[in-house]
Amino acid sequence: MDGPERSLSVEFVEEPAGALERVDPFLADDPVARNLPATLLPAAIDGGRSIRCWVARDGQRVVGLVLQTDPDRFAMAFADSPAVARRLGDAVGAEASDLPSVRGEVGVVAAFAGAYAAATGRPATAAEAQRLYVLDALRDSDVPGRVRLGTAADKETVARWAEGFVTDTGFGTAGDVTTMLARLAAGDIRVWVDGDVPVAMGMSAPVAYGVSRVGWIYTPLEHRGRGYGGAVTAAVTAEQLAGDATTCMLYAQLGNPTSNRIYRRLGYRAVSEDLGYDFGS
Repeated sequence: MDGPERSLSVEFVEEPAGALERVDPFLADDPVARNLPATLLPAAIDGGRSIRCWVARDGQRVVGLVLQTDPDRFAMAFADSPAVARRLGDAVGAEASDLPSVRGEVGVVAAFAGAYAAATGRPATAAEAQRLYVLDALRDSDVPGRVRLGTAADKETVARWAEGFVTDTGFGTAGDVTTMLARLAAGDIRVWVDGDVPVAMGMSAPVAYGVSRVGWIYTPLEHRGRGYGGAVTAAVTAEQLAGDATTCMLYAQLGNPTSNRIYRRLGYRAVSEDLGYDFGS
């Protein structure tokens, strides 16, 4: 191994509290781009779940990490440079040849996936990309209806919509339906209603380092084209900014021009692109 990778060390951590303690300064350095591990690690701690986390250091300074919160889910790669990502790919590939996929910022994840594929002999195939947006200034959404708290009466609707979200986007697993129902019971889901009819839903992750991640925005096919998705996005965003969040961010599929246009119209600004790689056998 040549170049800057030679000076990097990689540590494997299974206990989420220990992982969070190690990477906390790294996450705080870029709380928007690193929001996923910043929210998923505390959730794993609260749920008493083990994880798989590889932490890259240059001396004592954390410069990258790879996190997988469930064996069936994608891993997430974050690094200060492609060189760090390649070192992580080598290390993870030597210890865990069973990752189903990985996602991350385009340059970082490409370097990781290439090194991981070489280390494991498993081909890496690029999957659909996402665009990361951060809010500049929220603009009003003038759409008929109102937002309300999701309740137990919405259980069947939320389950159906969560399934639709996973099917339409290709992100998430069947287990996310159960997770969404738990979030419904916790009072985290917001529903946009037109009259008395639920037409769209949205939610946000817990605030981490002042940043709230808005997500699971979903409008069923029969209600699309009327602005409901944008309306619930704006409502969830406004609620978070009125609370503990200093800013909001979200992801949109690059292949969905409608959602990208809506988020820009609301005041979200694109800052980077994320890409996924699936690993074959």
